[in-house]
Amino acid sequence: MKIHVIQPPYPRTPEKTADSVDWMLRAFRECTDAEDLILLPEGCNAPSSCADADELRRFASLYAPPLLAEAKATAVRCGAHVGINLYQQTDTGLRNTTFLFDRDGREAARYEKIHLPVSEFSNQAIDHSYIAHAGGPVLAVVDGIRYSFMTCYDTYYTEMMNRISTEKPDVVLICSLQRAERDDIIEMQAKLCAFLCNAYVVRSSYGMGKDFTTGACSLIASPDGRILRNYGHEAGAFSVDVEDIHFKFRRSNGFGQPLIENDVYETLYRAPWTYRAGGSGVVQPDCLAPYPRLCAVNGVPFAAPTGTIPSIALAVSMGAPEVLLDLKLLADGIPVVDPVQALQYGRGLQDTEGGYGGAFEGIGRATLEDVFRTFPARSLFVLRLNGPDEEAADLFRETLHLAAKYDCLKHISFISSPTAAATAVNVAGGVAFWLQAGNDPQEDAVAAAKRLGCTGIIYETDVPAALTPTTELKCGVHCNDPQELPGLLARGFDRILTDDFYGLRKAFSENLKGRK
Repeated sequence: MKIHVIQPPYPRTPEKTADSVDWMLRAFRECTDAEDLILLPEGCNAPSSCADADELRRFASLYAPPLLAEAKATAVRCGAHVGINLYQQTDTGLRNTTFLFDRDGREAARYEKIHLPVSEFSNQAIDHSYIAHAGGPVLAVVDGIRYSFMTCYDTYYTEMMNRISTEKPDVVLICSLQRAERDDIIEMQAKLCAFLCNAYVVRSSYGMGKDFTTGACSLIASPDGRILRNYGHEAGAFSVDVEDIHFKFRRSNGFGQPLIENDVYETLYRAPWTYRAGGSGVVQPDCLAPYPRLCAVNGVPFAAPTGTIPSIALAVSMGAPEVLLDLKLLADGIPVVDPVQALQYGRGLQDTEGGYGGAFEGIGRATLEDVFRTFPARSLFVLRLNGPDEEAADLFRETLHLAAKYDCLKHISFISSPTAAATAVNVAGGVAFWLQAGNDPQEDAVAAAKRLGCTGIIYETDVPAALTPTTELKCGVHCNDPQELPGLLARGFDRILTDDFYGLRKAFSENLKGRK
């Protein structure tokens, strides 16, 4: 199989984009029927630094049609599989998309980049809403060849490579625009991907020029982790003949043991419970999860003892966007859930000296470590201090230690009084804090929250009817009445705390649908 990789010149300014696109179109036309697979790099219709959203939209609209048309025509003329990456317009914005066309010019696969760097997240033209719902890797079987895909920043995530390996690909196509990365790191990433996935890696990027030592480096790596060809930094194209595209590297299964396929060897004795949180159960971190949110206070007390693991599990399994946990420190410094403010529903669910009766006999209050161990990154947790303000520093330090231990740092936020918040901001910088407001005038609460650097304000009692959430800070309220909920959401409240998640979830969901 002849693999042909095209490395266009990098346009250093948006004004040179047209020249780069013309170069790629000519490179397509120079391909012959000797090629079986042809690959171009990332962002072919907007390869320069398009920080301006309007400019990116214009380039995407102008250059996507001719590039896609030429890719399809080349696939038919050369009888080859053709891969190309473009910013593709959708109803919700531009998406970084890799297309693979079969020998008849038909679309065989479409992969939307999962890991977006800050430059793409911050560009208003680019849609990243789909990432929250992204499933497993894309796999396309074309003429018996199993293709999978990564794009640029994806290659920094070995978890993704390990997941791709379960699909048994023959080829991993990597369209890239890495301009600042060192040559050796680019080679290392490609070798690792090929080795873990037990597949050929075909990578296309842009020529940065002979004086550069970063970026570029279009290459092909084999399943045994060898680089078959690295094109370096000049613009151009190269081809490599691969005798058996289905080749799988086999290695010793330990000294004196028989040979085994490498991707199998890598999974024989996995211990995933020791890894970072991963998999389809992981939710978006607090900084990316959308508002408004319905927050289940200490779980779902209707069916299980409030603040226990079963109650929290019910909230998570019923789709609570986040769960609030009231915390206190025990004498030995262990943070535990302390749901003193939650409603009591009877049914033998009352806490009796740390244990419960009825069907929940023997189940005690949850420690915070119980929660993070059981639901690592499976929910957003809002942590509220119950206890004296002087315990705040110790509570926050231990909370951060446990959150880091179970990879939950990005999935927590705090609610605290002004005094505790002032202490905590110095201890736990980077974690979102919400100010627990009392009955002070709204302008005083806003001023205090801004002074402390809080994300928002929580009003729990005596919410003024005339209260209007500020546009400067997010704002939350407490509500247990489904009839009141639509009005609160209409007024612009971002977070609704409720002791009755079971009773409010339907009204919350229906109201959000109505707003779309």
